[in-house]
Amino acid sequence: MNLNKLGAYFLGSMLALFLMVANVAAQPALGTAANFAVLANSGITNTVVAGTVVTGGNVGSGPTTPAVSGFPPGIVTPPGILYLAANAATALANSDLGTAYGNVAAAGPITQTFPNGDGQLNNLTLGPGVYRVGSATTAQLTAGTLTLDSSDPTAVWIFQIPGTTLKTAAATHIVLLHQAQACNVFWQVGTSATLGASSTFAGSMLADTSMTVGNSVAVNGRLLAGAVTATGAITLDQDQITTTPCLPGSIK
Repeated sequence: MNLNKLGAYFLGSMLALFLMVANVAAQPALGTAANFAVLANSGITNTVVAGTVVTGGNVGSGPTTPAVSGFPPGIVTPPGILYLAANAATALANSDLGTAYGNVAAAGPITQTFPNGDGQLNNLTLGPGVYRVGSATTAQLTAGTLTLDSSDPTAVWIFQIPGTTLKTAAATHIVLLHQAQACNVFWQVGTSATLGASSTFAGSMLADTSMTVGNSVAVNGRLLAGAVTATGAITLDQDQITTTPCLPGSIK
């Protein structure tokens, strides 16, 4: 290979690397909201006698309505803290959530845009990036599995659903493959969110308003509601919510 060809090859390789790095989303900072597995602005309700179990983070609501009901029988495992009254921690976390919500909503560049319609996320495998998801009548994930796949433990996924709801149907699943981590997955929901019964969900969900989590849902991540609208509340129903820190090598 002559020097001109070698130089062109090197330049092309560097340009490709630059473009690849430029299109990698950075992990948004959650501030003190990261300390919470379940956070709302206007109340949290666990609806059944058999309780929800929250592991790896705090549970609390406020400042609009600090009421948390159904705990017990709901359980927050140590060292997670259950806040049952108005306090500075939930107020600060909600303020930080509002900032984080704006940052996630503005993240870019957009890797792929999904139009309005049901089932846009059905049975897809997506690498890291920023995805803009349109509204759905029934659900964005109506059946099957959404797989997030990367060999890089620092890889970040951001899903923006502006101005509309996020819905997943019953018994649907979000799966993390290889070194993908829930701590690096973020969902920005323009209004409210509904997770179908017996489904699994991965990532930190930041909702403008409220969340309804169906019976026996497993969440690997965080449920953070009321980021913009003060009436944002969360309803739980015998669910398993687990928040885990990033493994070594991932962005903090």
